[in-house]
Amino acid sequence: MGKMEEDREVLACISAAPSSAKVLRAAMSMAGAMGRGCVALLVETPEIQRQESGSEERLQENMRMAQEMGARLRMVYGDDTASQIAEYARESGIRQIFVGKSNHRGSLWNPREDLASQLARLLPEAQIYIIPDDQPRYRKRRVPGRPEKISRAGLGRMAAVFLAATLLGDLFYKTGLGDSNIIMVYILGVLVTAIWTGGWFYSAVASLLGVLSFNFLFTTPRFTLHAYDAGYPVTFLIMLTVGIVTSSLAMKLKRQARISAQKAYRMEVLLETSQGLQKAEDEEEILHYTAQQLNKLLDREITFYGRDRDGRIRLLEGFPGEGAGKGQEGVEGRAMPEWREAAVRWVYENNRYAGYGTKALPDIPDMFLAVRGQKGVLAVVGMEAKGLPVPDSFEKNLLLTILEECGLAIRKERLAQEKQRAEVKARQESLRANLLRSISHDLRTPLTGILGNAGMLLENEELLGREKRGELYLDIYDDAMWLTNLVENLLSVTRIENGNMELHMEAELLEEVFGEARRHLDRRAGEHEISWALEDDLLMAKMDVRLIIQVLVNMVNNAVKYTPPGSHICLSARRAGGKIAVEIADDGPGIPEEDKAHLFEMFYTSGGRQADGRRGMGLGLALCRAIVTAHGGEIGMRDNLPHGSIFFFTLEAVEVNTDG
Repeated sequence: MGKMEEDREVLACISAAPSSAKVLRAAMSMAGAMGRGCVALLVETPEIQRQESGSEERLQENMRMAQEMGARLRMVYGDDTASQIAEYARESGIRQIFVGKSNHRGSLWNPREDLASQLARLLPEAQIYIIPDDQPRYRKRRVPGRPEKISRAGLGRMAAVFLAATLLGDLFYKTGLGDSNIIMVYILGVLVTAIWTGGWFYSAVASLLGVLSFNFLFTTPRFTLHAYDAGYPVTFLIMLTVGIVTSSLAMKLKRQARISAQKAYRMEVLLETSQGLQKAEDEEEILHYTAQQLNKLLDREITFYGRDRDGRIRLLEGFPGEGAGKGQEGVEGRAMPEWREAAVRWVYENNRYAGYGTKALPDIPDMFLAVRGQKGVLAVVGMEAKGLPVPDSFEKNLLLTILEECGLAIRKERLAQEKQRAEVKARQESLRANLLRSISHDLRTPLTGILGNAGMLLENEELLGREKRGELYLDIYDDAMWLTNLVENLLSVTRIENGNMELHMEAELLEEVFGEARRHLDRRAGEHEISWALEDDLLMAKMDVRLIIQVLVNMVNNAVKYTPPGSHICLSARRAGGKIAVEIADDGPGIPEEDKAHLFEMFYTSGGRQADGRRGMGLGLALCRAIVTAHGGEIGMRDNLPHGSIFFFTLEAVEVNTDG
């Protein structure tokens, strides 16, 4: 519960009211004190579009302030401000909400409760902080709607609907369907006009014309504006009222449809962005995809900038806009101008927006936005701004949301890289500890044997017979060779674990590789019958010959070590599709079932003991697997019926051209 509370953000409700600045400061202060993030939420209602120009300027200023203070700007759409805020807070799990105290008061005709009271009723579990406004009284005035542009197309559509309604009404009149049906036809015409034209003027004119036409054409006396029936004036009034109300509802539904379409488009863009960022494999792909999405949204050149460990500004990713200018000199290796570098550096240092249309560095032609992380700026995005259309509030909201998604993806990628580095470091530490532990135990026997045998030869060489001296020399040689092979394997394992193993791939003849490997086998290999069988003397494979010889030597020595003297060991190679399958088979006692699953694990050795009592370090087969895997091949083991084992691996085959 405590952890969940810590992760929740603080919500600041902003609008065009002067108190929004104080609301933002109070919310950011609490968020900073509690180590949380802050969300600045704006509910875009139809009234916002009809506010006076000063209110629009204040709204833009409040939105800009929220961005510059580091709050996440969010925008929702709807007619009811309180319900939209409550829904957002409920879905986001936000409990602390800051709102401004409304200075304007309800009237006798509109005695609705204020925003704070509505939120307290809709979110009883939330903490509502009311920030009073010490500014002069702010009256939320509606500016009369801008005069609608009367177009010929709109008038033509209205006339067409009106004519169709009149012809249909005349048909009803002639067939005696009654006045009520004709009235419904005209009301339907008003509704169609409202939907088809999308303007209040056309709907109002259609309502008035419908009443006049019904009076003129279908009431007695016809073709006059007089009516003998005393109830007709009431009918005309109701008809006009129903027409206006119907057109109002149609306009509202159309507006709601537009808002729903914006929401659907926003969700589609964000879902597409989220899915694309999840598929990105590294930070470069994340930035490229984000630049591509921003370019599609704004149709202007987008460039990402980063900062290296030395503090130098560098270009990370660029995506040109098809309809935009070519002002980004930093793209594609071109020299970055000083003003651009200075702007990017300013955004990094201040974690605020800069450039054209902002308060910081407003004279430069581009706008620079921060891709924010938990501990500062992750990257800076620059986009052309001067001379291009200013993004509306909907586009700005999408822009900031996409940048936030980009920041989350970058943080996730960096955390994954840090985790991977930590795992590699832990694996290296484990390898180092295992090596030290194995070396401390396993090197004692050969070193003690070498020292003891050498000391005996130095002190008693004249007293020892020739045969005894030969045995001591062989023991020293065997121990030294064991140490040499061990050191070689240790060096190879270290290179592989550190990622420093480089392959020098060339086409090699398998017959020559087998012959070279046989010359490096353990001395005890002479006690076994070793042969090889090649499907074709010209079999060739692509390999790093030095490493593959080491694989063969390790596998054959392993067979020598775990089979009794006189056993048969066979090296074979054959073509298997586009691969060469190499096998090392023996007719020894085989491998116990409990050991088969662990044979290629590092530091694992079989439970059996060798004739000399010395156990291996378990590096040979693990090294073989690493080398074969680096060659793109497969390695494994199976039983050699009726008894024995077969170790195998594959290499890429090379075609031999025998023409000419």
